Amino acid sequence: MPSIISALFTICLIFVRAPDIYPSRFWAEDLNVFLLQAQNEGLYSFAQTYAGYLHTVPRLAGFVAVCLPIEYAPSVFLVFVLFFSAWASTIISRTIGGCVGVIAGSALVLANGWDEPIGSVTNLQWLLAPTLLILVIKPGCIPKLEGALFALLAGLSGPFVIAFGPVYLLSLYWHYVQDKKLNVPACISVACGAMQFALVLTHPDNSYDSGSHGVATLFWTIVNLSAGRKIATYIVLPLVIVPLLIGKRKRERILLLTAILLLTLTVVAKFRNATDILSSGFVGMRYWYVQGVIWLLIAASAMRERARSLQLAGFLMAVVLVVASINRTGISRDWVNVGADWAQTVKKSFSAPIEFQYAPDWKVRIENGIITAE
Repeated sequence: MPSIISALFTICLIFVRAPDIYPSRFWAEDLNVFLLQAQNEGLYSFAQTYAGYLHTVPRLAGFVAVCLPIEYAPSVFLVFVLFFSAWASTIISRTIGGCVGVIAGSALVLANGWDEPIGSVTNLQWLLAPTLLILVIKPGCIPKLEGALFALLAGLSGPFVIAFGPVYLLSLYWHYVQDKKLNVPACISVACGAMQFALVLTHPDNSYDSGSHGVATLFWTIVNLSAGRKIATYIVLPLVIVPLLIGKRKRERILLLTAILLLTLTVVAKFRNATDILSSGFVGMRYWYVQGVIWLLIAASAMRERARSLQLAGFLMAVVLVVASINRTGISRDWVNVGADWAQTVKKSFSAPIEFQYAPDWKVRIENGIITAE
């Protein structure tokens, strides 16, 4: 029951913070890549890389959409968004546990940088990443089959399994040594990470000139953005020290903090000579969103301890992070709802070819219900 409440609460928050997702519409690669390639290549599209790696969940949404009348594709995508957002929320809720877990599931919508990742099939990978991380760190709270399925889908949907590889390996080792149990989600994540890494090496994308200028500054900038703003960072960092040193779940928090550092280093390595992406407003927010979710998971973990000092530290962390997120972006995002007239456009395409434009600034050509790239 608590996990169901968490899922419902998270879905309600999505509609409050991102009301533009209804009427259903496409965003960026939703249509121009995943639906288009599913229509043209069918099952083979699952083996296609984009940006250098696999996107199994968006590919699955595209494949299901083309199996139905194409007019309903945006609605199919919305169902996928809501289903996977709710599923991720329930996994976080059950892993954290208790009443705190119910609220912790909504970290996916409350974290700093939430604006772009929420409400799009293309960006579901950003929600799946922190959920898979907490699942690997504490796998015993989720049924084995469910955990294995989620790990497979999430691990093959995005490059985060590469950045979090060391955390997966540590979790795998600790669970085997201490609990004498095989951490199945960790095994799957390690395997998926190896596969994604091999694909990134053989299908490089968005390469940048080598260099190291401003690395420390860039690292600190991302940490600040994940916490919301500098003042929030200065409050959060001291609060996280005590939960790292004491408590029954301190190993859990140490691994979560390690994941923040690893992911931030990965972003720095990729954008060290292309830092404009981090100041590009709406689009840049994804690059500190996952860290923002993990900060809230650390706070929730501390709140689950018995010691009052840890509970207080976790509570203050959560309050500071959520308030910083609201102060930074407001209750809901400012969005231009472009592309909500998909069904009418498809019908018109049987009379004459028509161009369809959708958010943020993408477009395709449709003729007789068949999509072609512009």
